[in-house]
Amino acid sequence: MTTEGKDSRSKALDLTQLRPAASDVSGTVGLFGGSFDPLHIGHLALCDYILAYPELSGLTQIWFMPTPQNPLKEQGPTLPYTLRCRMIEQAIQFDPRYELCTIESMLPEPHYTLETLTALEEHYPHCSFSLIIGADSLASLSQWYRHGELIDRLPLVVYPRRGYDLSQLVEQYPTAQIRLLSAAPLIEISATAIRQALHEGRDLRHWLPQPALYDTLSKATTPYER
Repeated sequence: MTTEGKDSRSKALDLTQLRPAASDVSGTVGLFGGSFDPLHIGHLALCDYILAYPELSGLTQIWFMPTPQNPLKEQGPTLPYTLRCRMIEQAIQFDPRYELCTIESMLPEPHYTLETLTALEEHYPHCSFSLIIGADSLASLSQWYRHGELIDRLPLVVYPRRGYDLSQLVEQYPTAQIRLLSAAPLIEISATAIRQALHEGRDLRHWLPQPALYDTLSKATTPYER
């Protein structure tokens, strides 16, 4: 990182539009990050399972944390960040267990989880954070920025993905605090399949928490992508 990059990261953030807005929130929070491009019913089903078994996950609430750009992916999300956030807000608005967290939109790129965690801990000092990831992400954890420091600072809540051996993956990180959700359902619905359907003019609207938004997503997809 250049000196300029270090200086830009040290500047105070403009937190006027930050969600959650209150800095005095508390609890055991699972950070569920991703593109959510778009959010689908599989995301919500998984989160319901995680919170239904607090004795396994150690969590009482989950914050959906959409990223403007994943540093491990060259191509950015198809849908605008504001639209992805709006979909999350509408899906969780009547469930106090869930929050939208927009902090990554206020941090400089690239959006590294470790630096996001530092910003979260500074602004929400009464929260105890864990990171929710799939077995596929655990398999690639060694590629994450300063991953060793990250797993030293917070527990991982790991759900299964088809084709990955959870017990074998966990052995690679003997000092990490990892909570395995081995019995969690395998969610086969994917945002990739939804985007592909949009591009091909197919209708998978009931894979979305708000089926009525499917037409909005179609309009938000560029003619080239369709």
